[in-house]
Amino acid sequence: MAFLERNLEQLTNVQKQLVEQNSQLKKEAAVSERKLVTRNERIQSLESMLQEAQDNLIVQTQKFETNLQTVRGRLELLRSQNSQGAIAKNFGRIAKPLRGNGAVVDSEVSATEKQERRSSSWIPFR
Repeated sequence: MAFLERNLEQLTNVQKQLVEQNSQLKKEAAVSERKLVTRNERIQSLESMLQEAQDNLIVQTQKFETNLQTVRGRLELLRSQNSQGAIAKNFGRIAKPLRGNGAVVDSEVSATEKQERRSSSWIPFR
């Protein structure tokens, strides 16, 4: 009889331990499941953000390439115009000699100042 009672106590203790372990494992499984769901949602969110970023990058790259081709075309046009017009520009220019009386532009000087400069710059010989 004592032997059966000891076995019953041991079985009762083992059953309590197993019930506690089972409840702990259920709690950990629920927490792990929530973490897994959250992680999967985050992964999906990041994948969608990555896809949007790649799409935006492709669009920006296409715009850049279009602008670059436009600029290259204009540059080539300007280069061809400059190479054709450079010969005529170099031979068609005649340099004018510089004259004295200061660096004042005629449009800034009044008529009376012009007359005074002409009369004061002329010194009769003695």
